[in-house]
Amino acid sequence: MEKIMSLRSWTIWTFSAFFYAYQYILRVMPNVFMSDLTEAFSLDPAQFGQFAGIYYTGYTLSHIPIGIALDRFGPKYTVPICSALCILGILPMIYADNFTYVIAGRFLLGAGSTCAALGMFKVMSMICPEDKFIRMFSLAATLGLLGAVFGGSPLHYLRSYFPWQEIMLIFVVCGICLTILMFFIFPKLLNKSQASPKDDLLSIMGKKWIWIVAIGGGCLIGPLEGYSDAWAMQSLVDLYHVSTDVASHGSSLIFLSFAVGLLFIDKIVKKFGIDETVMMAGGLLFVAFVIVISGLAPLWLVPVALFGIGFASSYQVPAVCGIVRFVPHEMTSLAFAVANMIMLMFGTFYHTIIGNCIRTFGSNAIMNQGICHYDQGVYQKGFIIIPIMLLVGIALFAYVRVHNKDKSQL
Repeated sequence: MEKIMSLRSWTIWTFSAFFYAYQYILRVMPNVFMSDLTEAFSLDPAQFGQFAGIYYTGYTLSHIPIGIALDRFGPKYTVPICSALCILGILPMIYADNFTYVIAGRFLLGAGSTCAALGMFKVMSMICPEDKFIRMFSLAATLGLLGAVFGGSPLHYLRSYFPWQEIMLIFVVCGICLTILMFFIFPKLLNKSQASPKDDLLSIMGKKWIWIVAIGGGCLIGPLEGYSDAWAMQSLVDLYHVSTDVASHGSSLIFLSFAVGLLFIDKIVKKFGIDETVMMAGGLLFVAFVIVISGLAPLWLVPVALFGIGFASSYQVPAVCGIVRFVPHEMTSLAFAVANMIMLMFGTFYHTIIGNCIRTFGSNAIMNQGICHYDQGVYQKGFIIIPIMLLVGIALFAYVRVHNKDKSQL
């Protein structure tokens, strides 16, 4: 296929981005329908937590198999099959009486959703000229991120007029239509590896630059996944004595500025280069995060710093997309899958370290309406791992930059 952004290429890009946004909406459905699901299946909090968490198990475990499938069979077959898995994953919530089937469906949804990012990466590498690759991937990721940020709103709106099962059926029908269209629109794979999947995986795992980039990217992910996902709102309340409503806007601001950053990251990369951009983003993350957790910044500076955290977190696109420099074209999906999986593991690392540190240092926390409130020192000790790892991540990408001339020998 000629790598020009023709009308067909734009159509392929559009449907790839739609699938990315579609799976995000399916991902947030349990949050919107929490009371309905709890009532329908008589769930306690532990069971609901199990239901929500099994998604990420399926998401993580399917990275390498789907990466191999994309490189072997291409997006024309792999992406529609994974889209069908997403549809099958939500059917038990509508029709099943046994909660075990609902758990299995949630696992399938997580496994199928993996192909949204990996498939989009493969599609972009097939249809986009090299100089437009990061830009088009960023735009598609922005659309998907908006599905995460705003995906709950249409569901809440529809919930006012229809039973939740009928709303889910609407999305099943939409998913079926999207699956069929992607099968007919997505391109066939022209070049594929002649080695065995095992040899391809061993080849990817043996490339030190993929490990350095993935670990470096994981080190920089702390402010977004370790802080924003779980601790942003409560820490803002305790450190700056603002209301919960005001603090809740902090996380939203981070993710919205993340989307803004994705729109500009391509221009920054073109001006400074991949490794330089990631290093600058790491520096901005370090400064902005230290400002937020210091508890000493004037209140007007806090949203500016939060915006900086989200904007700089867009480093993830050039960091992960940059792995194509170190692998043959026919192995890009598997390399992306391995790097992305390693980076995702750092989310668990940060949550574990931060949670244990705050529990240890915050043993004298004040309990108010079932919520623990900590003083400034507890947060600073609990979050200290994040700026330390940010410095490590910057150093790793500096190493890649210095030795970038050697990549052709690997």
